[in-house]
This record gives sequence, structure tokens and C-alpha cells, in this order.
Amino acid sequence: PDESVVPHIHANAFDEDAFREAIRGKRFDMVFAMYGRLRSILRVLDGQTDRLFTIGGIAVYEGFSDPERDVMPRGVRVPAREDAPRAGPDAAQKIRRIRETEDQIFTLHPTATHFRYPLIYGPHQIIPREWPIVRRALDRRPFLLLPDGGLTLMSAAYSANAAHAVLLAFDRRDACEGEVYNVADDRQFDLHMVAQIVADELDHEWEIVSLPYEMAYPSFPLLQNHSSTHRLVDTGKIRDQLGYRDRVDPEVGLRETIRWDRDHLYGNSTRLDRNLQEPFDYDAEDALLAHYRDIAER
Repeated sequence: PDESVVPHIHANAFDEDAFREAIRGKRFDMVFAMYGRLRSILRVLDGQTDRLFTIGGIAVYEGFSDPERDVMPRGVRVPAREDAPRAGPDAAQKIRRIRETEDQIFTLHPTATHFRYPLIYGPHQIIPREWPIVRRALDRRPFLLLPDGGLTLMSAAYSANAAHAVLLAFDRRDACEGEVYNVADDRQFDLHMVAQIVADELDHEWEIVSLPYEMAYPSFPLLQNHSSTHRLVDTGKIRDQLGYRDRVDPEVGLRETIRWDRDHLYGNSTRLDRNLQEPFDYDAEDALLAHYRDIAER
């Protein structure tokens, strides 16, 4: 775009001083804070914008990150509404800081609108949730080990749907001042469903094997959590107040993501595998399944 109409300001969003210097003397009608260190961005923007839209995460809810320590009964409320309890002072430091940052948003910017994002999927995602399944299908593994039948539900949003949710708030910005919204697709898939869709899209057949969570260690990267409890949020508020509906059918989005993973990641995933802590140790998986079946038979 023409920079006389859309100026480009480049600065490190994780460096408060650099960001402050880059926008010194400028004022903005509205700001979408979607990247960087949100806590410092809030301070820099104090007094420099009339309207702020911020992105956080659903990990703020009590029981989300460490269900056995945070809350009794274990796990996050299902589904978790925006007014559900948030992580307390004994939560892990990272989760505790998410809550503290949320509080600062409305202290410094009372008219802000805050979105709690779930796991985001789609092409170009840094940590694609489905990659451990996709690679095993491409490697033509005869079976897939899933914890507790793969029935865990984790709220997710296709990237285009997540963007659509934020733009709805822009269209209705007067109605959503000071509000917090969960964001997630209208339709959700458990891990077993994802595995079926992956196999179908990649023209593969396999046996999906259920293991107790404690034994299903090859599947831990899929869960990205310390248990197989559900982490599902309620999106009734954004549907009712802002009229949210999926712009892209989640299955269509998932299949597009699977194809992108196949075309761009397969054979070039060393760094991603390391970040996922995913060794793809097929010999160990074969041995684990053999032991489990032996125990089950006996």
C-alpha cells in the first residue's frame, strides 16, 4: 500500500524502549495489539490511542495449565465462560502473568476489548497442533497411539476465523467497550476426529489405538498439557453480542492445514520436531504397543 496513506513503522515489539521511540509523538484512533510483550505495549500506548483491541489466551482460566494443582475438581470448567474463575496466585508463573496482564489492560485502557485466543491452526502456524499426526500418516505408520481414546477436546480456531472475530469487534466497537471474548470455531474436533480427517486427507489407513494417558507418552506433544482433560471454552458471548459465525468451515480449514503441512513441513521439520519435543521414536512406539497388548491379553 501507499505509505502516504498507510505508514509503516518498524520496531521490536518486545523492546519497550524501541517501541516507545518508534511511535513517539504519534496518536492513533485505534490499535490492535496482536504481537509482542503486551504488558509493555499497554504502558507505551497509555494516552496515545482512543481505542485498544488486545489478544491474549484461554490459558488464563483456572485449571487450564496444571489441572491437578490449580483446582478441585481437576481441570478447567467445561465449557469455560468469560466469567469463569481465572488462574490464582499459586498458578505457574507464566499463567499467573497472563492474568496480571489482563488486569492491566483494563486498568490502563478501560474501554479496551480483549480476546482470549485458543490454539490457532492453519497454514504457517509456528507450532501446528496436527503435525505429529500428519507426519505419522505421511510416514505410513500402521497405527496411531492416542491417550484415553483421543477423546480430549481442546478449543481451537482456524486462523481466518480468529481474524474474523477481531474484525467483528471493530465493526461493533461501541458495543464491546470493556468486554472480554472467548474465540473459537463453532465446531470442534477431538484428537480422534483429527486423526480420522488427517488419514482421509492423506489417503492413509491406520488403527487408532487408545492407551491410558499415563502410558501414552508418544502422544504428549499432541496434548500440550499435563493431562488429557478437556480445555473447551464457551463462545456464546461473542456469538450473541458480535454475531460471530465461522467464516471458514473448520473441516475445510483443517484439511487445508494438513495439505500445507504435507507440502511445506514434511522432510523439513527438524526444528519444529525439537520445539514440539517430538522424537518420532517409532521403535519405542512399536515396543510400547506390543507390551500393552501383551498385558491386555493376560
